[in-house]
Amino acid sequence: MNLLSKMVISPALLIAFHAFSADMTIKPPVSDKHNVVVPDQQVKLPTAAPLSDAELEKLPAAYWRENPSALESVLSKYVVMGDAEGLKKYLPYYRDVPNRDPSLIEWGDAIIAARAGDFKTAIRLYRKINSLLPNVTLVRFQLAMALYADKQYVAAEHELEKLRAEQLPEQYAQAVDHVLKMIHRQEQWDFYASATYSYDKNVNEAPPVGTKMVFPNGSSITSQQEPRSANGVEFDFSADKRWNLRGNYFAALHLSTFGKLYWDEKTSNDLSSRIGIGGGYSNAVTEIELSPFFSHRWYVNRDDNNSNFDHYNTGYGLRLSGSQWLSTKFKYQGALEWTQNRYRSDYRHLNGNDYLMSHTLMYLPAARYYWFGGIDYSIRDVESKTNSYDRWGARLGWGQEWGKGFATRTTIGYGRKTFDDVDFFNIKQKNNEYSASVSLWNRNFYFGGITPRLTWSYRKVDGNHPFYNYDKQNVVVEFSKTF
Repeated sequence: MNLLSKMVISPALLIAFHAFSADMTIKPPVSDKHNVVVPDQQVKLPTAAPLSDAELEKLPAAYWRENPSALESVLSKYVVMGDAEGLKKYLPYYRDVPNRDPSLIEWGDAIIAARAGDFKTAIRLYRKINSLLPNVTLVRFQLAMALYADKQYVAAEHELEKLRAEQLPEQYAQAVDHVLKMIHRQEQWDFYASATYSYDKNVNEAPPVGTKMVFPNGSSITSQQEPRSANGVEFDFSADKRWNLRGNYFAALHLSTFGKLYWDEKTSNDLSSRIGIGGGYSNAVTEIELSPFFSHRWYVNRDDNNSNFDHYNTGYGLRLSGSQWLSTKFKYQGALEWTQNRYRSDYRHLNGNDYLMSHTLMYLPAARYYWFGGIDYSIRDVESKTNSYDRWGARLGWGQEWGKGFATRTTIGYGRKTFDDVDFFNIKQKNNEYSASVSLWNRNFYFGGITPRLTWSYRKVDGNHPFYNYDKQNVVVEFSKTF
């Protein structure tokens, strides 16, 4: 599999345009002022040359050196069909022909480069050929496809609009229109929404009842805080829009809202929103984006003796994110983020900065399963050094399709959090954090276009401060949809 095969373009579209060759026979090109082969003419392969690929492969190299016109005919056929493998076999012979046509070589090299995922080289060569043969629709279409694959959508649209102005046969016009629709779809809004029923047995993250902390002088304190259970809904909504700019550049808008609403434990309700506006660069294998953002968080203040949301904090910051296909099976994703938070007056000691660095490597050996692993590092630097910390973590995940519509996703994680200073009990916290989750769903079971997922999750904190140690597990049902 190559990177070209990951394009969302249907192979039928390429076949539709390469079908120019379906009703053609091929002959050596006639000389013109550019000395360029023109494959969209009605011409015939010399009878001395066999027609099947199997028979062509049996011919010795000497035959092609002695019959350059037959070699040009074969290469012209492969150019029309966009057959990179055929071009790889016979272009080396043609490079040694004394009176070779450089444009035929460059056209073949462009097709080979595009098939290998080297779209920058393909685009450069296609542009050169297109300048010499502006009326050959196949060249312009192949150029547009390379631009599309390289995510140069504005330039691809420009070439396709030129093609659309031609008097194309209906099936070819439909192919062009379809790709234009896909380009326009890149600038449409992308929405994601999910709602999850959640039952949390320890929503307040309390240690086991009776947990005792013994001080150096022999005195002790016993925790009487009981875990509180809660039933409710977690929801997540996001909306993203991208505007294509010239070349590989784009502008983007990101909106998101996340919340927890418990009907029997309203003091744990939480709501946060975020807006980001930025821009970046993307091509077939690389994407990078820089986005300033603003966030706001609300929560229910149990001290107010009501269930209304109150302002908790506001934040603003900068996020740099990117991804890179390292090969057809490995993909890297990374992010750097800085946030400055400002809290309500009674939580002013939490004012400060958060920093995040995240690295993820995905391995996709087959369509039915994938693996990923990641390392994260975060810092909280606030006015209260008791609440300041640094944390590093590692995670592993595995996704699998099992057949008959069943699929699972499993993750495990470990983190180490170290606080900067001692707390009220003169303890400087050092916590080991463990997490795991398993999700199960069946693609054949859905309604309204939504497939529910059943997820079990587990979290444990084990550190040197007994009052902050706990473990809990939850089972949730998630309903999500992208549209």
